Amino acid sequence: MIVLKMFFLFFFPALLFSASVGVNLYIVYRDLVKVLDNFKGSDIVSSYGDMWGHGSLYARCTLVSIVAGGLVFPRKHLRNGTLDRQEFARLPDAIKFRMQLYIVLLASAFFCFFLTAIVLAILKETKCC
Repeated sequence: MIVLKMFFLFFFPALLFSASVGVNLYIVYRDLVKVLDNFKGSDIVSSYGDMWGHGSLYARCTLVSIVAGGLVFPRKHLRNGTLDRQEFARLPDAIKFRMQLYIVLLASAFFCFFLTAIVLAILKETKCC
């Protein structure tokens, strides 16, 4: 029983977070150049891409996170004109899927870590286990 608790409280959120980092690194090394080349006319991508696109690994991972957030939730950026509709439509579906997967894994990991903190606080208060 304790092994099962340990798995769901610690290892599962860490596994989700590790998977999200892995997808982020995959996008950095495989898709980032394609994304930056595709979005030459979009301010949200080109402004960050010019600054961080050829920097350190940390800078490129941060750039992928910013761009993924803009591409996974494009409504505001399309309305403001900071994201070009034709460039967004031209981006391959596989890259969009990987960016969506990255955001979902990262959000799930944070949710699980938050849930773990709540469960541990309740267990501490009840002095159970």
